[in-house]
Amino acid sequence: ENRSIRLPVAGWVALHTGKGKIDDFTGRAMRQFAPGLPHARDCPLGAVVGLCWIDRAAPLEELRHEFGCSVHCEAAAAGCQFSARETALLAANAAGSSVQLQPALHVDGCRLSPFAVGPVCNVISAVVRLPRPIPCLGGLGRWEMPRDVKQ
Repeated sequence: ENRSIRLPVAGWVALHTGKGKIDDFTGRAMRQFAPGLPHARDCPLGAVVGLCWIDRAAPLEELRHEFGCSVHCEAAAAGCQFSARETALLAANAAGSSVQLQPALHVDGCRLSPFAVGPVCNVISAVVRLPRPIPCLGGLGRWEMPRDVKQ
């Protein structure tokens, strides 16, 4: 879970799906790294869908060192070719957010998740999917879940 903030460590956090849409580039990247994901149109929006256990929070650079991500991975990412639209999406994301979407290509031997883009990686070690989504309005950043949804 990539954020500009550290989530509570050693604790459960609700998984909430926002109502926004993902761009084509992000959708393609998600399907490449997790081919079994359902299409976004088939997923609930604006709902709590599960819980995750945050094992720890670490800066991306710390995880890169721990999992053997090296300058060789950076070279692989630098050689990646993007379309003009994808380059514009990367630039727009970098300008409008503290969490930057960057190409995450890794070489053999690197054990870092391609989803780890930082700046803070909240390491999830367990997840629980709820039997049915619970409608819930979200908020920007970290927000408190309404009491009626908690129950």
